[in-house]
Parts: sequence; structure tokens; C-alpha cells
Amino acid sequence: MVNVPNTSTSTKNFSLSLNPLLLAATGQSVYWVVHNPSYAGYNSAAFVGGSKTVTLNYDQGQVHVSAYFEVPSNFTTPSAVFVTPSGNVTKMLNVPQYNVVMISVVPVGSTSTGGFAASVSDQTIQSYSNAYNQTAAYVPSGKIPSSYGPLVNALLTEAQALNAFGLPDQGSNLLQAIMPSAFPTPPSSSLQTDLLGGLAATVIVIILLAVLVVRSRGKSGYSSTIINDVQKDLAVLEVTAAKYDKAMADKLKSVRDKLSESS
Repeated sequence: MVNVPNTSTSTKNFSLSLNPLLLAATGQSVYWVVHNPSYAGYNSAAFVGGSKTVTLNYDQGQVHVSAYFEVPSNFTTPSAVFVTPSGNVTKMLNVPQYNVVMISVVPVGSTSTGGFAASVSDQTIQSYSNAYNQTAAYVPSGKIPSSYGPLVNALLTEAQALNAFGLPDQGSNLLQAIMPSAFPTPPSSSLQTDLLGGLAATVIVIILLAVLVVRSRGKSGYSSTIINDVQKDLAVLEVTAAKYDKAMADKLKSVRDKLSESS
């Protein structure tokens, strides 16, 4: 609903505009439909519902309209360049878009006076979010012993860092290491010390990389070192874990292999 506070003689029209990146909704032949054609500013002859921008007269009252549109599948998947030893590689990221202006209300000759904005996600991002929420509840719910809490939290932090880089699929792969069956008995104090020491270094590296990439995003692109550093740190943890828990070491190796396949 658009509320027009008064009838204007200086500004005779206003427009309703869709974001130019939006597509027509599946099965719909128009973008716009007016539900109260009795509104004084509505001119059926001049109103072209099949256009992304429509114009109405600036008359006092309320006009009830519906906008039919579809968000394109690539809206949350910008391309990024990864620098690798064999050359540059283009990869699709999965990055949520926040406060996207979908609809603007603009008096002709003026600036926007209102509109509708929303955040946009995709299935890959949603799958990661669901997996993260489920995994983060393992220790609080008792499915994983609380003595593993620091280890689990460190892996969760790494998964969040990958997701923040636009790599939620790799984050989901990492989360697969955090399964209750992979934590059969609490680790010894020496295992906790060695594992958490290595993981602390990993998390620091990942956070520093995140800060650098966020600052330079859109200027210098992305580097394959994001995933490579995670793989290297996981390899170190495998060696340490193998001394105490072969199942844990095997699980970390499986995650590292999956990261290698997806990078």
C-alpha cells in the first residue's frame, strides 16, 4: 500500500520502480497490479503493468498494489578470482545480500520517498546455517561431552570464517567433522592441550585473513590461501589427534580431503 498524503500541483506524478536486477515472476505476465482502481491517481491507459517502472498521478489517497517478481538465482553468487600457483581461477561465492532495495517510490523529479528492502539468501547459505545451528547445539545438549567444548568451538569458528568469505559449502564440509560419533570419550589433558593449541593458532590465522579480505574485497579479489591454510592446520591436527584418537584423526583427514576437492 502506498499512502499519498496530499494532492500535488507541482509534482504531478510518482513512480513505482522495481530493482532492475529482478526478474518477472514465474507464471505472471505483469510486474504490477492495482487492487483499488478507484484510486484517483490511477490511469488504466497509462499504467503498464508489464513494465518494471509504472507511473501514477500524485493524488491524495491510498493505492493498493502488488508487485510480482523473482530474485535471480545468481543474486547471491558473485564471481571472485582465486590466485593459484597455476594461474587465476574464477569461482562462484555464496554471499548473502543485506537490505536490498526491491521497490522504490519516487515522485517524478525528486528522490525516493519510500520503498521496500529485504535481505536475500540462497539454499547453500541456508543449508550451512541449519548445519551450523544443529552442530553448535551438540555440546550444550550433551550429545558431545563438555570436555570437547573448546575443540568444538574452535572448529565452529573456522566454519564461520569460511562462511564469511562466501564459502558456506566448505564450511559445511568442516562441520561434518563435528559429529557425536567422532567424540566417543573425553580426550586426555595432553590431547586437549596439543589440539587446542593448534586450533587456537588456526583460528587466529583465519580471523586475520578475514579482516584483510573484508578490507580488500572488491579490489584485490580472493586468494586460494583461505582454504589452503585451513587444510594445512587440519593436517597438523591430524598428526596430533592420531596419537590419542584414530577415529578423530580419520575424521579430520576426511574433512581435509573434501576441502581439497571443493577448492
